[in-house]
Amino acid sequence: MTQTRIDAKTFRQLFLDDFIIERSINISKSLHSPEPKGTVLTGDQTFQQVGVQTRSAPQWNSQKQIWEWFYWAYYDNNTDARKDHYAISKDGINWETPNLGLYEFNGAKNIPFDISDNPIAYGDYMYHILRDENEENPDKRYKGFFGASGRKVGFSPNGLEWTFPNIPKIPSYDESHLTYDEQSNQFIASVKLHTEWGRSIFLTKSDNFLEWSTPKLIFHSDEIDNQNRIKRIQFAADHPEYLAPPVIEDNGYIAQVYQMAIMPYQGIYVGFPLMFNPAGPSKNNFTGLNQTELTVSRDLENWDRVANRELFLGIEKYDTKNFGYQQILPTSRPIIKDNGEIWVYYNAFRFRGLPEQFSKPFQKFIKSNQKSAICLATLRPDGFVSLDAKNQGIVITKPIKIDDKSSIHINVDSANGYLAAEILDPVSMEPLSGYTFENCEKISEDSTNKKINWNNTDKINTETVRLKFILEKSSLYSFWIK
Repeated sequence: MTQTRIDAKTFRQLFLDDFIIERSINISKSLHSPEPKGTVLTGDQTFQQVGVQTRSAPQWNSQKQIWEWFYWAYYDNNTDARKDHYAISKDGINWETPNLGLYEFNGAKNIPFDISDNPIAYGDYMYHILRDENEENPDKRYKGFFGASGRKVGFSPNGLEWTFPNIPKIPSYDESHLTYDEQSNQFIASVKLHTEWGRSIFLTKSDNFLEWSTPKLIFHSDEIDNQNRIKRIQFAADHPEYLAPPVIEDNGYIAQVYQMAIMPYQGIYVGFPLMFNPAGPSKNNFTGLNQTELTVSRDLENWDRVANRELFLGIEKYDTKNFGYQQILPTSRPIIKDNGEIWVYYNAFRFRGLPEQFSKPFQKFIKSNQKSAICLATLRPDGFVSLDAKNQGIVITKPIKIDDKSSIHINVDSANGYLAAEILDPVSMEPLSGYTFENCEKISEDSTNKKINWNNTDKINTETVRLKFILEKSSLYSFWIK
């Protein structure tokens, strides 16, 4: 009998989808939102900046041993008028804005690239910046997309001096995301274009950052999203601790996908779709709520919704400290720290639409406070989704590769119960000799890397097995073979 064996040694096995699971009993699945850590970048009111945001992740500069970040600062509450700015950090939390000696506006001197004397909403400003540590040509160390409509390709030795090859712009409306996919060794960009479902996500790829594939539709909204749109707007309207859209009406609006960052992670792809939920008209777009869900793919083309479309980044409560009252979205792919912790940098916006549509107290508040900020939230390693057992539950995997020198490791929170395991014959589903539940040392702790031990000296004399996890009041995040 020929069986497909999953290589759990190359990649840790997560549970965003059910790919690894053959069978489960009394098991539920939980989506985990990251823990907010507060703002890391805000506009500088000394320079009359009213907010900041970005569509780039922090970039590690191995030569300078610092993090670099390219972002936008805004100068008008009523428009998207912005300029490009630059910040550096040693720890990814505390950021400095150095004098680059290139451009200046309102006293701000950390401007790496400029296209106009005044801030503008449209034009070929920086949109995404990547530092390519593997690039052999130092003049192409930095790669970027420029432009608010369509994306112009650029190269730079330092992120400050740019050259632009004479190639067609990449089709895109005003939102997109760019990253290097280390799993397929190519650059990938998710761009926003329109379909019958409204704003939708298309994918374009490149091996050399010069030749890009024709954008292909990979993700769009559906009727369930429309139902969620109504529920989410109503939730904000019914709970005064949140800021409801100032205009709510039923006029044929549909949920749409505003944009989607993509992160290659442990052999899969995690998508962060920003679900656009319009509530009413606004002169420059719509009032409404924009919140982030999770999707998962194994080939970049077919995407599954995670955990019944629960929110990964939901709107924040309406107080004087929070920023994400009505829009909240990742800046780009999250950063994975050396200890495996997942750092999610996100853009948080206090309103959507025009300030004058809101109440007088809110208008007064926003005139003297920042309208947006860049914030940080964190997850434990592999912490997107867990398999949970309130009492006792069982999970049996599909066949996996193993050898007699292998050890099995898990990321688990079993502090209030225990986790044990069996190693099964892949066909009969019977435990291998010595690798039974009775012989397993029960694990009762919260650990991101715990080895499973059996009171047994027998060798595993097969190349393929299944794993059976027995959970009692525990949550399993991932497992892998060493």
